[in-house]
Amino acid sequence: MNKQKIGMLAMGVLFIGIGIGLFRYTAAGSDPYTAMAISISNLTQINFGTCMMLGHLIILVPVFFLDRSQIGLGSLMNMFGAGYIADFVFSVTGMIFPVNLVSQSVAMILAIALLAIGLALYMLPDGGVAPYDALAVILEKRMNGKISYGLCRMLTDGACIVLCLLFSWLAGSSLMGVIGVGTIVCMVFLGPLAQMCRSYFIEHVFRGRFA
Repeated sequence: MNKQKIGMLAMGVLFIGIGIGLFRYTAAGSDPYTAMAISISNLTQINFGTCMMLGHLIILVPVFFLDRSQIGLGSLMNMFGAGYIADFVFSVTGMIFPVNLVSQSVAMILAIALLAIGLALYMLPDGGVAPYDALAVILEKRMNGKISYGLCRMLTDGACIVLCLLFSWLAGSSLMGVIGVGTIVCMVFLGPLAQMCRSYFIEHVFRGRFA
């Protein structure tokens, strides 16, 4: 894998980590996978970043047997990096910016944009994706293109929301700031936006090199 591809993977994971951290700062609900990780953290009292990593490690097992081509350097970078980047961004953002409607709204818009761009960037080089992200890609392949990646992503995100509700109920913890408007917005728009960004990068930025 050349330096350009590794750089794309690293940039994608960085954007994803920042986007997740900003989502947590909005207190209007996290993206679905993050919400599930937070609920697991509340249930087990394990650090959030570690829960993100452990969740990916568990999902890695079925991904390995279903389509091991989805596993690569990008998988490792996301699994061991995104959660801790998110933790750092969340703590720093909360100290720098006051929590109000304007800052939270801007943060939510920016978070969705960064997550969509990050997903597109680190999926393009074909260097592996995080096990959770691989689920939507595998589902799209198994459906032979009958269902778009965007819709497949919505389905996996919906499953995460259901699991988040279950783990939160088991932990007896509040869903305030875990699931909210931002979670639903992310579930509905993140997949289609990532698909649009990927197509744009292929057609206009990289001129078909990663098609």
